[in-house]
Amino acid sequence: PLAPPGRYTVELVLISEAGAEGLGTPQPFDVKPVPTAPPGTDFVAVAAFQQDAGELMRQVSSAGEALGRARDRLRHMRVALLETPRAGRILFAQMDDLNAALVGLQTRLNGDQIRGSLNENSVPSIRGRVGRVVSGHWNTRQTPTATHRRNLEIARTDFDGFRTDLTAVLETTLPQLEEALEAAGAPWTPGRLISGGS
Repeated sequence: PLAPPGRYTVELVLISEAGAEGLGTPQPFDVKPVPTAPPGTDFVAVAAFQQDAGELMRQVSSAGEALGRARDRLRHMRVALLETPRAGRILFAQMDDLNAALVGLQTRLNGDQIRGSLNENSVPSIRGRVGRVVSGHWNTRQTPTATHRRNLEIARTDFDGFRTDLTAVLETTLPQLEEALEAAGAPWTPGRLISGGS
């Protein structure tokens, strides 16, 4: 996001193996408001809204990465399961259930990719809502619209529920399934701890 008008200081720093070394002296400068800004615009409030949107986008991106890693772990687990003669059929069903849960979370976070590829309407995703706010407002000093604010509010509420569900999968469901694979003698898979022998 753009910095709000005000007085700032810039300093040049050299980063090397020896650490961080300041070069020269800090220099002050002023950021002036754009001449097209409506009178009475609260630039600090605009910047605070943009920082808020940025923080939510950071959390959404982190959750997306965690979800991607979980799906990758599940892919390896399925291959290992096929190489585990002692595994019971229930493990296949549990793996299918976990896959369905991860696909559902992926859809909530990023939207329905199939409907999107067909140019069909679908429920706005969490990432889509935050992305609209970021792409539609970060390059301006204008006060956010009611739509911007509402999209961010809906995305935050939806993300809170999503995060709860993702945490349950990552901290409970996935580890339990990995423990079951370990107990069945499955080959090692990325992210899975190997129990010690007795």
